Amino acid sequence: MSEIGKRLGSHLPSMRRYAQTMTRNADRADDLVQTCAVRALANQHLWREGSDLRAWLFTILHNEFIDESRRHTREENRRPIAGSVPPMLPCTDPEMALRLLECGTALSKLPSCESEVVLLAAVQGVAYRDLAAMLDIPVGSVASRLARARDHLRQLTDEAVSSKKRAGGTRPYC
Repeated sequence: MSEIGKRLGSHLPSMRRYAQTMTRNADRADDLVQTCAVRALANQHLWREGSDLRAWLFTILHNEFIDESRRHTREENRRPIAGSVPPMLPCTDPEMALRLLECGTALSKLPSCESEVVLLAAVQGVAYRDLAAMLDIPVGSVASRLARARDHLRQLTDEAVSSKKRAGGTRPYC
């Protein structure tokens, strides 16, 4: 067994106390000390004989805690919030990107009463009954507004298609 391996055991209790102070959790502290011990043994060639082993181990322990905290923060930021809509990913298909752009342009040309219904019903998935309550209109009016909005969108995208065909383009995705 190496010199560090022999002397590491005597430092474990103080390393555990320090880890508990940083993490405020006994299980995380134990994991942190274990990770530190593994790193110290794997990198024992970096320790200089005659230097303070305790200080070297505590530096590894502290750096591992910082790395773990940063990793935890990154993972928390990646985790979607419950009930939220997942973020849109950039489209890698140029044709699809063009179609989405054309749909967005056509949607922006709709009157506000039609675009509101399309966005709430089709994009956000709000039920007709809930949409009627939100807008304070009958359910039948929601259905007819949505039908008119879809027809209007078809007209707008068909106009875009006919102009694209003249220019050699393709049909929008809407």
